[in-house]
Amino acid sequence: MPSPRPPSPAYSVFLSYASEDREAVARICAGLRAAGIDVWFDASELRGGDAWDEQIRQRIKSCTFFVPVVSEHTQVRTEGYFRREWKLAIERSHDMADDRPFILPVSLIDVRPEAARVPQRFLDLHWIMLPDGEPGERLVEGLNLLHAKVAAKAAPLRPAGTAPRGDSPAAGRPGFPLRRALTLLAAVFLGLVAALAWKWRAESAAAAPTADRAVAQPDAKSVAVLPFVNMSGDAKDDYLSDGLSEELLAALGRDPALRIVARTSSFAFKGRSVSVQQIAAQLGVAQLVEGSVRRSGEQLRIVVQLVNGATGFRVWSRDYPLQLRDLFEVQATVANDVVAQLFPGARRAPAARRITTRDIDAYDAFLRARSFQARPPLRENLEEAAKFFQQAVSIDPAYAVAWARLGTVLLRIRTSGYDDSAANLQRAHAAIQHALALDADLPEAHYALADYFTKDWTNQGMAEKELELARRGLPNDPDILLSLAACNLNLGRKPPAVQYIRQAAALDPQNGDTANFSALILDAASLYADALTERDRAFRVSSWTGALADKAFTYRNWKGDLSLALHALDESLPSLHDPGDRNYYWRVRANFLRAQGDFPAALAALDRIDTELVPSQFYYHSKSLLRALVQESRGDAAAARADFGRALAAAEGYRDANPKTLRAYTSLALIYAGLGREVDARAAVAQALELVPPAENPAVASRTGLRVLAQIDARFGQLDAALETVRGQIAAGFWKRNDLLLDPDWELLRRDPRFLALARTAEL
Repeated sequence: MPSPRPPSPAYSVFLSYASEDREAVARICAGLRAAGIDVWFDASELRGGDAWDEQIRQRIKSCTFFVPVVSEHTQVRTEGYFRREWKLAIERSHDMADDRPFILPVSLIDVRPEAARVPQRFLDLHWIMLPDGEPGERLVEGLNLLHAKVAAKAAPLRPAGTAPRGDSPAAGRPGFPLRRALTLLAAVFLGLVAALAWKWRAESAAAAPTADRAVAQPDAKSVAVLPFVNMSGDAKDDYLSDGLSEELLAALGRDPALRIVARTSSFAFKGRSVSVQQIAAQLGVAQLVEGSVRRSGEQLRIVVQLVNGATGFRVWSRDYPLQLRDLFEVQATVANDVVAQLFPGARRAPAARRITTRDIDAYDAFLRARSFQARPPLRENLEEAAKFFQQAVSIDPAYAVAWARLGTVLLRIRTSGYDDSAANLQRAHAAIQHALALDADLPEAHYALADYFTKDWTNQGMAEKELELARRGLPNDPDILLSLAACNLNLGRKPPAVQYIRQAAALDPQNGDTANFSALILDAASLYADALTERDRAFRVSSWTGALADKAFTYRNWKGDLSLALHALDESLPSLHDPGDRNYYWRVRANFLRAQGDFPAALAALDRIDTELVPSQFYYHSKSLLRALVQESRGDAAAARADFGRALAAAEGYRDANPKTLRAYTSLALIYAGLGREVDARAAVAQALELVPPAENPAVASRTGLRVLAQIDARFGQLDAALETVRGQIAAGFWKRNDLLLDPDWELLRRDPRFLALARTAEL
């Protein structure tokens, strides 16, 4: 006789998985059902003729918990219905209270969450590891505990000492069946038993972690090097303590067997009163290296210790007394000693000391430059970084790393729109070549050269080769991973771009620049919920205010709601203190208002911009050009022509000064078109597509030259040609549905019903 089925805990679970994992997930399903849990598993629930898609949506909408199953197959597959289910679950979670658990990821493989090909939202959740799909007791207990928490949160609040209202037996009211009372008591008892069992297992040495901390523990070889404490009593010696931390981090970061958190994130805790356990948890590491430096004249005393991130206990410590002149040699010794503790008993090659400097003043300038380079890339920070890197190489012309960093900063000044001049570009290239002449294998120099090859989104193939050379020497450098993400996105390869950017974010969780760029990649890959999370993180960890304004585009692309986008944009305004950020806000607001048809408000927004040039990544936007586009949309041809005319001289001057810069031609093409100069407009577009050919850089060509070409074709009556371009870019996965339907730049084409039909086939 079969054993009776245990009483149901009165909640339901939706299992989401790749079809290749059906057999393993079926075992999980059987184990959950044996524990009395109501499981929706499509292999047994769906029948022929069911409205499959609608039924799945309803199940996700009504289930108590959603369990996504991560496996080797979900890691490999870039597409699949399970990914749609994951997005639906995340979307539902946005309507829930922050403390209401809903998603519980399960992994059938041994993988760190940050290395898994999953939405960013999953990385913030607790995971259950079930190798080979064996459910055991952990998943059952984890779900029961989550259910107990949900039930506790749902209980109505009453003043202390008062009886519950309703059909309470204590009140002597009829209609409260004994069976119902026993059922409720049993449910509470089962929840308490499950919670106690869960707690007991979590506190034992071999137990699974509780649902109150990450189930997937950090890799034992994950390390963060915290900024060393200056014990000298003189703030001018901070560069010594910071320098030792940075050199130790650089040495450890060259070991591919380690996962080293980036400097920006580990240094984010400098001067903050935060416990070791909190730092380890926020950085996602198992080990922390910390220490102190005391200077007395030419005498130094360095203390280094390795700390267990979970317990806060010191597992190793050592003193290093030395002379200041011996600092650089001792740094390599310290790195080797730390590695020996991380790999006890293993024979490993000693850490190679990178070519650096023996001049303390040059080193001091280098560290000052690095501190500015680690800050948000505003103009003043980038220019200060360049100044101190230049000072370092002026003191020591053989300082290869400083030359490479100087080139990187100068290129960032260019791509940020602060200095597009040929002189700045030549200076950057010369610095990089100087670094390579000093050290042909220097990873930082190869990274900088890759950056040079992508200065205008050209030479992506060369950039990839240089990035791979850089990554061999610096496997833990998030900037290299970030550049690989950008390179893959520009080539139209979204899945690897997302994978690289997730790895970069995991290595640099306290860097707002990395978080902001992560949001751009995730937005392009239509992972909108994750993109919003990254934009908020960019502001939270680094006060990156531009990320808040960019949430407006994420909401527009995701929800297709301009009012919601404007609301998100307006929420960012109180935080926008930088003049460039505020000008960007008014430009974006004017564009959304133009799309809504509120032309007076759009013009008023443009009047708030306090400079003629509004830097943009892909366009030379001037205030006059923006006004011309609004005037044209409102039907005032004379005013539009006057503003196009005012924009023309500046745009032609910019082109003449920057003949190899993409954005010089895209904006100029729009101005020529607005003035009715079709031949000149098409010549400018052709030049843009020559600088960034679609065959070599499809994504950037799509966002720039091809976008302008389609709009110019529409303006001059070549609708079939425009629609053919639209069709091709939608098929390639570049042009998004709500951009085509809502951006005012497409208003001429939207008059053609064929365009609207095409736009609705584009991905969100």
